[in-house]
Amino acid sequence: MHLDRRLLRQAGPARWDLTGAVLTGVAAGGIVVTQAFIISRIISDVFLSGRDLADVAGWIWLFCVLAPCRAACIWLGEVLAQRGASVVKCRLRDEVLSHLTGLGPAYLRRERTGELTAALVDGVEDLDAYFSQYLPQLIRALLIPCLVLAFVLPLDTLSGVVLIVTAPII
Repeated sequence: MHLDRRLLRQAGPARWDLTGAVLTGVAAGGIVVTQAFIISRIISDVFLSGRDLADVAGWIWLFCVLAPCRAACIWLGEVLAQRGASVVKCRLRDEVLSHLTGLGPAYLRRERTGELTAALVDGVEDLDAYFSQYLPQLIRALLIPCLVLAFVLPLDTLSGVVLIVTAPII
């Protein structure tokens, strides 16, 4: 797990987009947990309690309704993460360009313009994956297991304890 504090400070203007990306990811995780509960409920009702499909039609319907909701959360999270990364990259490009402009033409004449251009374009562009994928996923990876634990622990204490004990190992 690598968090660069300088890069995190650059994420300030995109904090709401990146927070939205994390929250929609957590919501999608919550929907997955809910769908897993629904599937277990359907299986339990049909195979263990002897109910027929008509008895569990409401659960099946709810499962089907949640699928596009989960897809929408994932899509919105991707859009917000990409927008946040774009904001950060634009700001970084502006800062680098302002700095180079402040140094003046005399400084730029002594430097290799190709390397400066590569740093300005490619170097900043390489940060896209960090802000749009890595950072939101890192926070989701911390929050979603807590969500799963909060759901499982009240239903089955022993399973919750097993999750707590094995989580640091994973």
